[in-house]
Amino acid sequence: MDVHVDVDVDEARDAEIFGEASAEAEADAEAREDEIFGDGDGDGAPEDAANDLGLAPGLSDADIGVKLDEAEDPLAIGGRLYLRLDWTALEEGYPEDFSWSTPALMDLYLDARPNERLRAFVKGRLSHDFTARGDEVGLDGSPVAPTRVMLDQLWVKWDLSRTLFLTVGQQPLRWGSGRFWNPTDFLNKRFKDPLAVFDERLGLPLVKLHLPLESLGWNLYAIADFDGARIPEDVTGAFRAEALFGTTELALSAAVGKDEPLRLGADVTTGLWVLDLRLETALLHGVKTPYFEGEFDLAGGRIPTLVDRSDDWIVRVTAGAELGINLNDEDALYLGVEYFYNGMGYEGAGLYPWLLAYPYLQAAQGLSSPALFTPFYLGRHYASFYAALPAPGRWDDVSFTLSALSNLSDRSVVARLDFSVQLVTYLRLNAYFSQHLGQEGELRFGMEVPPLPVEGLEQGFRVVPPLLDLGVGLTLTL
Repeated sequence: MDVHVDVDVDEARDAEIFGEASAEAEADAEAREDEIFGDGDGDGAPEDAANDLGLAPGLSDADIGVKLDEAEDPLAIGGRLYLRLDWTALEEGYPEDFSWSTPALMDLYLDARPNERLRAFVKGRLSHDFTARGDEVGLDGSPVAPTRVMLDQLWVKWDLSRTLFLTVGQQPLRWGSGRFWNPTDFLNKRFKDPLAVFDERLGLPLVKLHLPLESLGWNLYAIADFDGARIPEDVTGAFRAEALFGTTELALSAAVGKDEPLRLGADVTTGLWVLDLRLETALLHGVKTPYFEGEFDLAGGRIPTLVDRSDDWIVRVTAGAELGINLNDEDALYLGVEYFYNGMGYEGAGLYPWLLAYPYLQAAQGLSSPALFTPFYLGRHYASFYAALPAPGRWDDVSFTLSALSNLSDRSVVARLDFSVQLVTYLRLNAYFSQHLGQEGELRFGMEVPPLPVEGLEQGFRVVPPLLDLGVGLTLTL
């Protein structure tokens, strides 16, 4: 597959948008500066710049400054293309019968900065699975579209008297310091995938006020979330304060909305000796998400009981530590652990099939229910370990990451090794191998439905647990 995008690339903006930087980006930036300001030797004067732009000598500094501003392109166009192939082997069956998928993403953005106090940004996303068929349907009977077009970001940002910064429109928002779990990420409706190469969640329709207090090292945010708000009282309000005390960063956050729980959070990161420590705590009150107790047995006709926890204070906590070990003057190995306590989770895997089925049973009765089978947030207790080795030795374009996550409540485990290498300028290869271990549970999910006198279930069926996953992807950032 040939991919070509003919655009004028501004890599500094790509690094800000996608979180990536490269030596080529710095070289391009220097080249553009040399083109405008001269040879870059530090001795250039305004008259030198005027000559380089074809202006007559003797112009005032103000006139030259205006011309220089005009020479700088206020609009940048760029994007990212992510092609991948994922294959899963099951514990039973033959390799040639195991399915694969090719979920591809393409992001394109326009970044307009007419002056230093005003910025407008739009980013769209196209997703496509080359292996999907148009006649496929999901578990709820709805058609599965191989191709989708989505809006990720659409916002404008400006300042008021260079003191208060206002951002209006659909924009990204990520709260929390945990590597795998972020219980204080209150406004996103979806939890992040802790094993994904990058966070694929879309932006949120927000009005965000940001007041930086530079003398104190503080940042204050007030946010109005318009996601799904048809009338003013449907708007969710949120507040966040970030403060720096020496090497310790503290963030306090809160969110509340109609028919939504009150959410309070605290996030602390600090350094202790050679360790980087993280603690993230969330308190939730008024939770209306369905929660069940009891047993689920289709053959025996037993279903769990719905429990009302709207009066309870529910706790979620993430605690982690990271250690950096210098292997030599240039290389370092990073080791980390993280624990997650989820007060909304379950102590075992017995109710997982019911959590999968419940939203569809509600839909059949004309009722609505949120998705209850939420990966990495199903259990009560989780633990993880990771080891990262970026750019070892002379392999400056290569990185390795080993991760192991366990649902301690149902004793299922997934272990994954990620490999990344820069192939050529702007093009990176990612590959991974993961294995599912432990008991049958969330991270090694399987279930068996016995024959039932229900249409479509006369023979019953079995979901075979996964054994291992293989994946490879190409990322082109422009």
